Amino acid sequence: MSSSAKTYLYQNYVKGLQTAINSALATEFHPGFAFDAGDEYEVIMCRVLRRILPNTYGIARGHIVSSDGQSVGDDIIIYDQLRMPTLALRTQGDYSQKEFVPVEAVYAYIELKHTLNIKGDLGDGQSLAKARKQVSEAKKLLSRRLSVPLQQLTPMVTLGSTVEVSPPPGYPDTRNPPYGVIFARNVRDKKGDREYLTTFEEIRGSFLRQEGQAPVESEFGADLILLGGNVLMLPVSFEEDPAVEHSRARSPFLALGGPDPHTLGLCAADGHAPAMAILFLLWALEYMELGQMPWSSILDDASGGPIKIGDEDE
Repeated sequence: MSSSAKTYLYQNYVKGLQTAINSALATEFHPGFAFDAGDEYEVIMCRVLRRILPNTYGIARGHIVSSDGQSVGDDIIIYDQLRMPTLALRTQGDYSQKEFVPVEAVYAYIELKHTLNIKGDLGDGQSLAKARKQVSEAKKLLSRRLSVPLQQLTPMVTLGSTVEVSPPPGYPDTRNPPYGVIFARNVRDKKGDREYLTTFEEIRGSFLRQEGQAPVESEFGADLILLGGNVLMLPVSFEEDPAVEHSRARSPFLALGGPDPHTLGLCAADGHAPAMAILFLLWALEYMELGQMPWSSILDDASGGPIKIGDEDE
């Protein structure tokens, strides 16, 4: 049965989601004009995500910032907009300007590429290697925030360390793991190629032709990579072949260590890979629980030290 004839769960939800994505790109994307394709693609994808994600999640273009002023990233950030602010205080829904989001407020970072080159070094801003580095830097900074224990029920309520809680197989042992993905609309073998790679066979062949130089997954590697409209790289167990057309995903997270290690494997998704990538994002968000913002430290810093009530000399 072809993918066009197949009926999917929940009244063809995946197919409807992919149709909405295609419609947004066709309506708002104007390739005949001189513009920065990357920036315009980011704005459109922010609008698409806003239509899909629950309102708990904020969407911004911009940078992740730590309390000491370090910043990373330059694309899309999913954050907790109900409890935590952005730092530049832009108008919500105005994706034309970049924002700054504190590390404590970040759920996920999305490195977005209008065109991605599978081959190429860090000097090529559109290369897969460069995109992986951007995600790695974002996840490294996010990993510096305080970990949220599995026992946490809400940011203010925790069961306590005496209660033993184990994560599901393939999941992190913290509720606020750094999560980062790469979304690419188009894929090429290398910079300068005029033809895009669109099929599973073409993209798999490009990876195989790297002659063993394909990047190895690292602790801070991308949790998922969208490679155009038909192919994904997603977490699969080491017991499965990471280069087969269909591998079972048991977790949305790339887990290299622990009892159930994963790697990224190529997956064919005929015509609806972007929709599947967003569903993986929703799957990861469902597991995640953020910690507290350090409001006390922020207030102490603003007052030049611990806040004092009244006059100590009285």
